[in-house]
Parts: sequence; structure tokens; C-alpha cells
Amino acid sequence: SILIATTAKFVLCLNNGGHPESLEPRKFYRLVADPGATAEGMLRIIDESGEDYLYPADYFVVIDVPKTVEQAILRQLGADLRADELHAAQLDIRVLRPQ
Repeated sequence: SILIATTAKFVLCLNNGGHPESLEPRKFYRLVADPGATAEGMLRIIDESGEDYLYPADYFVVIDVPKTVEQAILRQLGADLRADELHAAQLDIRVLRPQ
């Protein structure tokens, strides 16, 4: 198997918990490392406000993003940011369903 190093972690929102002003389903958000929160079943996420807040982990699917994908996201967002400055960057996606 091939090991791929990652520098940024993202989550895909599955459920906004009734807070549409904070989270949008089917949208990627930046995950902030917080071992204490993770131990309690929570994730620290940079939400729509641009600030980090704790949300239940079951609202999201954690996605490891390879460096090349991270760079592509940054290019798509028109940003020239280092990985540690990516905290406010979000990527909107649409889920395509078979017809």
C-alpha cells in the first residue's frame, strides 16, 4: 500500500443540527486538532462564521486530504495560503445523484 502524507484535515458536513447559519450539509470544513474534544465525541470545526466551534462528531465525516488535493483546493479558492492559514477556507460541493 502507498502512504500519503497529509497536512490539512477536512470534514464533510452531513448534518447541521438545525443550525443552517453555522453549517451547510454537503460542504467541506477545516478540522482543528483538539484531542480533548475528540475524546468527548466532539470535533472543533471552522464554521460559516470563520471561527472554530465544537460540534458533535456524528455531524461529519473526517477526510484526510493529500497535499496535492489541498493545493488544488487552495488554487480553486484563489488563495495563496500556507496550510496553517487555511482555517477559514471552505469548499462547497454538490452531491451528484444517479438518475
